[in-house]
Amino acid sequence: MTTAKAKSVKSPAAASAQPAQWEGAFAAYGKAWQGMKDNLLPVLVFVWAYTVAGLISSIAQDGKAPWDDTYINYQDVLFLVFLVAISTYGLAVADKRMLDFRSFIKTNLFQYVSMLLVVILVALITGISFLLLIVPLIWAVGWFTLTPYVVVDKNTGPVEALKESKRISEHHKAKVWGIVGVSILISTPAIILGFVPYIGGAAVAFVTIWTAAAGGILYRWLKQQPQSTNKNT
Repeated sequence: MTTAKAKSVKSPAAASAQPAQWEGAFAAYGKAWQGMKDNLLPVLVFVWAYTVAGLISSIAQDGKAPWDDTYINYQDVLFLVFLVAISTYGLAVADKRMLDFRSFIKTNLFQYVSMLLVVILVALITGISFLLLIVPLIWAVGWFTLTPYVVVDKNTGPVEALKESKRISEHHKAKVWGIVGVSILISTPAIILGFVPYIGGAAVAFVTIWTAAAGGILYRWLKQQPQSTNKNT
């Protein structure tokens, strides 16, 4: 990581290629699937790394003394390593832009810290909304699910990213929930496979990056809508 505050990379041509009408969450996942096949290296890197991290966690757990109850899940640690990369890949698929390994993991200190704070803030907001019953949760998830893409796309701070995600999602919460719903649907077999050594970790990693790609497609579509383009962001 570098300490320089990088400028966001925009893809006007890719954005203009988005359909005028939203085609639905399943269509977004279909496009994401095709985009992943065309941009396979980051998928292989993430799935391989996540699987290896799970293997290391298992070996470390098996080699511990019976009285040692400490446990480190290295797959959780890996998510911190790829914190920005996952959303970077999602936007690259939406933009039909190829990523090599360096471009996949490239970030800067400002962007990484912003993303970390966004993850924490969204988790807190979602948790509080859940405690306040279902209606606030529907709003919170609809408004803030796309916040990580704003951090990557605009290289902005966490508060500004939350505001921008809410702005572009304000009238499209059902579409965001569509992406979330399909994510839950395809996560079910991945969770079941989670009990199978090696295969389970790979399945979870694959679903994670597939969902990121579908979310990136929705983000790009929302950014070309009139309520988004009216503001110069």
